[in-house]
Amino acid sequence: MWLEQFGRTAYGCCEPLHHKVDLLRSVPNLRRISVSPWANKQRAAEAIGTDYIYSLKPNPADMCAPSWDPAYARRQLEADLEASENCHVEVILKDVHTLHNQPERLDQWEQMARELIGAPSLSHS
Repeated sequence: MWLEQFGRTAYGCCEPLHHKVDLLRSVPNLRRISVSPWANKQRAAEAIGTDYIYSLKPNPADMCAPSWDPAYARRQLEADLEASENCHVEVILKDVHTLHNQPERLDQWEQMARELIGAPSLSHS
């Protein structure tokens, strides 16, 4: 397979892959599997375990809707992180095309995510 010519690889984007992890295990050098907003997060966590990086992609609609609801976004991310608590997780917020002239949403979302994972705050001066 041509992927054997490369180092570590990642698989996935938007499709739910929770039911395809067994198939993905045959991909050479696979390191991370995307867990899209439409995946069953619990089933993905059970299938991925600690064998790969659980590459969590929160729903960008939570950030891009005309009305920003930080409490709702927090509940969603908290549930996703709880489902994946026994995995090696990375969180990638992507496809944020508009913030409705409210760029502070990104700072608020980052702060919320850092609180949920117990990471120190970053200063944005």
